[in-house]
Amino acid sequence: MHGIWCVSTRHDSVAFKLGQPVQVTWIELQPAKGPGYSALEIEGWTVYAGHGSRAVREAAQMLGSFSGVSVKQQGGYDC
Repeated sequence: MHGIWCVSTRHDSVAFKLGQPVQVTWIELQPAKGPGYSALEIEGWTVYAGHGSRAVREAAQMLGSFSGVSVKQQGGYDC
Protein backbone atom coordinates (compact mmCIF):
# COMPACT_ATOMS: atom_id res chain seq x y z
CA MET A 1 0.00 0.00 0.00
CA HIS A 2 1.29 3.46 -0.90
CA GLY A 3 -0.83 5.48 1.52
CA ILE A 4 -3.00 7.10 -1.12
CA TRP A 5 -6.60 7.01 -2.32
CA CYS A 6 -7.86 8.08 -5.73
CA VAL A 7 -11.05 9.03 -7.56
CA SER A 8 -11.32 8.55 -11.30
CA THR A 9 -13.52 8.99 -14.32
CA ARG A 10 -12.77 7.56 -17.74
CA HIS A 11 -10.65 10.62 -18.51
CA ASP A 12 -9.33 12.04 -15.25
CA SER A 13 -7.99 10.93 -11.87
CA VAL A 14 -6.85 12.69 -8.73
CA ALA A 15 -4.93 11.16 -5.82
CA PHE A 16 -4.67 12.16 -2.17
CA LYS A 17 -2.52 11.02 0.75
CA LEU A 18 -4.43 9.03 3.35
CA GLY A 19 -5.37 11.33 6.22
CA GLN A 20 -4.87 14.51 4.16
CA PRO A 21 -7.70 17.00 4.74
CA VAL A 22 -9.94 16.88 1.67
CA GLN A 23 -13.29 18.62 1.18
CA VAL A 24 -15.84 16.71 -0.92
CA THR A 25 -19.00 18.47 -2.10
CA TRP A 26 -21.98 16.21 -2.78
CA ILE A 27 -24.63 18.01 -4.83
CA GLU A 28 -28.22 16.81 -5.21
CA LEU A 29 -30.27 19.15 -7.40
CA GLN A 30 -33.98 18.34 -7.64
CA PRO A 31 -35.67 18.58 -11.05
CA ALA A 32 -37.33 21.95 -11.75
CA LYS A 33 -36.81 23.69 -15.11
CA GLY A 34 -33.96 21.23 -15.71
CA PRO A 35 -33.81 17.49 -15.08
CA GLY A 36 -31.79 17.75 -11.85
CA TYR A 37 -28.55 15.91 -11.19
CA SER A 38 -26.22 14.39 -8.65
CA ALA A 39 -22.53 15.33 -8.53
CA LEU A 40 -19.36 14.97 -6.52
CA GLU A 41 -16.74 17.73 -6.58
CA ILE A 42 -13.29 17.13 -5.14
CA GLU A 43 -10.61 19.81 -5.62
CA GLY A 44 -11.24 20.45 -9.33
CA TRP A 45 -12.39 16.90 -10.15
CA THR A 46 -16.12 16.49 -10.82
CA VAL A 47 -18.41 13.63 -11.74
CA TYR A 48 -22.10 14.00 -12.70
CA ALA A 49 -25.01 11.56 -12.85
CA GLY A 50 -28.78 11.73 -13.03
CA HIS A 51 -30.80 13.09 -10.13
CA GLY A 52 -30.93 10.70 -7.19
CA SER A 53 -27.98 8.62 -8.39
CA ARG A 54 -27.41 5.70 -6.06
CA ALA A 55 -23.77 5.43 -7.22
CA VAL A 56 -23.04 9.07 -6.32
CA ARG A 57 -24.77 8.70 -2.93
CA GLU A 58 -22.80 5.53 -2.12
CA ALA A 59 -19.52 7.11 -3.26
CA ALA A 60 -20.15 10.17 -1.06
CA GLN A 61 -20.86 7.92 1.92
CA MET A 62 -17.74 5.84 1.29
CA LEU A 63 -15.54 8.93 0.86
CA GLY A 64 -16.89 10.30 4.15
CA SER A 65 -15.49 7.26 5.93
CA PHE A 66 -11.90 8.06 4.83
CA SER A 67 -9.61 9.68 7.39
CA GLY A 68 -9.30 13.43 6.75
CA VAL A 69 -12.22 13.59 4.29
CA SER A 70 -15.25 15.74 5.03
CA VAL A 71 -18.35 15.62 2.86
CA LYS A 72 -20.53 18.70 2.55
CA GLN A 73 -23.96 18.10 1.01
CA GLN A 74 -25.66 20.79 -1.04
CA GLY A 75 -29.10 20.73 -2.56
CA GLY A 76 -31.71 22.81 -4.27
CA TYR A 77 -33.59 22.90 -7.54
CA ASP A 78 -32.26 22.79 -11.11
CA CYS A 79 -33.66 26.16 -12.25
